[in-house]
Amino acid sequence: MVTVLQTHGERSPPAKKPPRDAASLRLPPELVSTILTLTDDWELCRTLAVRPTPVSRLPTPAPWQEFATPLDRAILRSSASLTPVKYALAQGHTKFTQWGARVMIRFSLVHVLDFLFQADERQFREECTDLLPVVASAWGRLAVLEWAKDSAFGLRPSPQTTADAIDEASRHGQVEMLDFWLNSGLPLHYSDAALLSATFKRQVRTLEWWKNSGLPLKIGNVLDFASMEGSTVCLDWWANSGLPCRYSKAALYTLSKTGNIPLLTWWLRSRFPLSFDKEVLTIATRFGQTRVLQWWLESGVEIEYRFFDIEEAIEDCVGDREAVTRWWEERGYNARMGANQWMRMRKLE
Repeated sequence: MVTVLQTHGERSPPAKKPPRDAASLRLPPELVSTILTLTDDWELCRTLAVRPTPVSRLPTPAPWQEFATPLDRAILRSSASLTPVKYALAQGHTKFTQWGARVMIRFSLVHVLDFLFQADERQFREECTDLLPVVASAWGRLAVLEWAKDSAFGLRPSPQTTADAIDEASRHGQVEMLDFWLNSGLPLHYSDAALLSATFKRQVRTLEWWKNSGLPLKIGNVLDFASMEGSTVCLDWWANSGLPCRYSKAALYTLSKTGNIPLLTWWLRSRFPLSFDKEVLTIATRFGQTRVLQWWLESGVEIEYRFFDIEEAIEDCVGDREAVTRWWEERGYNARMGANQWMRMRKLE
């Protein structure tokens, strides 16, 4: 027997660990079911063939109960094999609806798309010609768009469908889909909804894509939608973008309604002239936003109002009516004042 001695300072090689059984890396089915149930996504659970536990069972959505066909339900079970679809067809179930089509597109079931296209091209085109580009763009299914473009199906969307697809890709931050449409060689159609929805959804990568795309930009009232988003992220992006920044009174109406003091302050300190009228006070009153009323008072901005409008807003108040009433009473509001006092224009001070 030969014994090998380890000299001082040397390290022995690490012991090899026995390979782990792949099954040991799997989560228990009950845990997987519970996790997927938390997504509240019935189609996802069915497509992944996850058996719900009694505790985590999701109800079947109404459209799937009322409109789905047996072939639609077979499509749900065909992520790994065409067998359910072939069996449904053999049983005479040849009709599928938009619900089955959406599943094929959303989950990138290209093998099912191709099979059903060859089985009944007319029906496939009826269900998928307009739906496929839009749903694939919204979910980021590049493989589906490439199949549609390269196969006998052919990707020839109408101008409206192309616009809807590009708008949906922008809304959901699907930059890879935007690249596809840009490089597809197809006529590009899009609307101001692309930038508006990307702004509202805080899709900064999408905004950067459009800025660098070289395409003519259709810019709507983007700062209105940035204000609706609720943070300064998109407001700052647009302010620093070097692009035209359009907005209306709706921006400050929204912030006065929601009580977003930080964004009101952002506007006050920004380079953009404030666009508003007396409605900001009426709206803040109607929604019980006493802090907003105080912000307008302390902002130093000149703003006028009538107690006639304030009285109506107090009557319709859906927030803390007592608090806003006290706030206005401190500024002279009195329910018993005369008609001339009701209608007189006043400055907030």
